[in-house]
Amino acid sequence: MTRTKGTTGTTGTTGTTPTAETVPTPGGDARITWHHASGAHTVLAVSHGAGGGIEARDLRALAAALPPRGVSVALVEQPWRVAGKKVAPAPKTLDTGWRALWPALERPGLPVVAGGRSA
Repeated sequence: MTRTKGTTGTTGTTGTTPTAETVPTPGGDARITWHHASGAHTVLAVSHGAGGGIEARDLRALAAALPPRGVSVALVEQPWRVAGKKVAPAPKTLDTGWRALWPALERPGLPVVAGGRSA
């Protein structure tokens, strides 16, 4: 597992810089961009849709609004997007990727709520 410090953006009023983590999955490397909350009580893991990425306005809005409220946001970039592909694989492949990400999402020791857009 590789961790890299993000270089752009902040998480609302917390003032923290997002961090990125590369996680190997059976479908290739995925990337989690963490927007950490101080004193977090929950992790919200959300992913992009089939036609976009984690830069979508609604995902960025969650990443800015929730950390000040105690929710760390994990923006999940699916392996096919990390690999530069434009078309999502079959749902079964997407599910395999999510399962492989779960240990990294649970690492903070908090309840995890997962969701996302169309994919």
